[in-house]
Amino acid sequence: MAKKQYSITLAAASSDLRSLAEDRLAQKHLTTHHSALSTPSSPEELLKIVHEIEVQQIELEIQQEELRLSKDKLEKTLGMYTDLYDLAPLGYLTVEEDSTILEANLTAATILGVERSRLQGKHLKKFVIPEDHQVIDALLVKVFKKRINGNDEVMLVTDNACQAAVPHIISGRTVLLDASIHDITSTCRIILTDITKQKQTEDVLQRQSRALLATNSCNQALIHSSDEIELLHQVCKIIVEVGGYRMAWVGYAEHNDEKSVSVLAEAGFVADYKQHHKLSWADVPEGRGPVGVTIRTAQSIAVNHIPTDPIFQLWRDDALRHGFASLLTLPLKAASEAFGVLTIYSPKPDAFDTEETKLLEALADNLAYGITMLRSHKKSEAAEHALRKSEHNFRSITEQMADEVIVVDSLGTLTYVSPVVEQLFGYLPPEVIGHSFVEFIEQEDITQALQIFEDTL
Repeated sequence: MAKKQYSITLAAASSDLRSLAEDRLAQKHLTTHHSALSTPSSPEELLKIVHEIEVQQIELEIQQEELRLSKDKLEKTLGMYTDLYDLAPLGYLTVEEDSTILEANLTAATILGVERSRLQGKHLKKFVIPEDHQVIDALLVKVFKKRINGNDEVMLVTDNACQAAVPHIISGRTVLLDASIHDITSTCRIILTDITKQKQTEDVLQRQSRALLATNSCNQALIHSSDEIELLHQVCKIIVEVGGYRMAWVGYAEHNDEKSVSVLAEAGFVADYKQHHKLSWADVPEGRGPVGVTIRTAQSIAVNHIPTDPIFQLWRDDALRHGFASLLTLPLKAASEAFGVLTIYSPKPDAFDTEETKLLEALADNLAYGITMLRSHKKSEAAEHALRKSEHNFRSITEQMADEVIVVDSLGTLTYVSPVVEQLFGYLPPEVIGHSFVEFIEQEDITQALQIFEDTL
């Protein structure tokens, strides 16, 4: 006979348990035909006692089975929730009022860059840049004292060797903290979300927008500027104030024996920053940095990580001391050769991506074109002034001469006649200018005059 299956739940009432035990005992007697402790000759009272004991034994067995099933279910549920907690896409922390970490999931440990076993007992502020410690303090006060949920963004410190040597160079990883109080344990539960990519995207768009705005502002300066050095100062100022960069300067390549670089304009400049005192565009150690290479090759160079890029080794310490993390050198070109360089500094690493570099290259090209046009215009003005002066001298001389002096173009048209023409021929100069010189020559002399004119040409 098949064994009957029983449905067992933790919520079974004692009466149900008793009925279930009685039923199971009956099934057992059907199988064995008698109680394990009874005999046909046993008194009726003894049989009742034995029956009661057997029922209680069955009850205990049922309870034990319920406990085992409950334990299995709890272990399974615990394992499931442990996996959900540890492998969640968000970081979870439990912290005390002083930011001491009590618990953390694996994602939190990954975000903070530390093994989970080493997180317990550490202060959350240890993993945040010093500038954001007050953000952590304010958030915990809000949660613990005011019992109000809160959130804020903080930036994490980097864990590489560069951080030890240069403490103010940040990692660039940004984390959103969502904090709430846990009333039962009086601890704070914090959700960590790594929003670095989102912030980087926002930062790139913002920087590109500023670079584009700076380019437009520089173009306006080019239109209205009439002095080269004034233009250079305006552009540097725009790059710093509108573009949001830390510093900018323009240097020209000198064609002396040292092939030095002269700084002609700057903005956001730090008085004791001495890099430009050691610059050259010759193929020597001082000329193998980004400035020298840019002038020699007429190519832009981005140094996106000053602490580690070997091309900036000679000037690294001074740059880091002033908080520069990256820089971009842009050639100022006439034709295909660079006559100068525009250098831009940023306090952030990886500040000059491809798109931003293209925008700033366009700015530098426009600046170089503007400089070339100003120089060309200046040369034209000088030539025009020299021409006017020469013309004045010529007129002064010819007007004092007793002989007639004329000027004709390649077609023989009179473009100038000295005033003495009125005394000699009775014509005023305006009556002669614009006519062919042949009109004022005797008929028999025309052939000879034309021959002389052609020989002169």
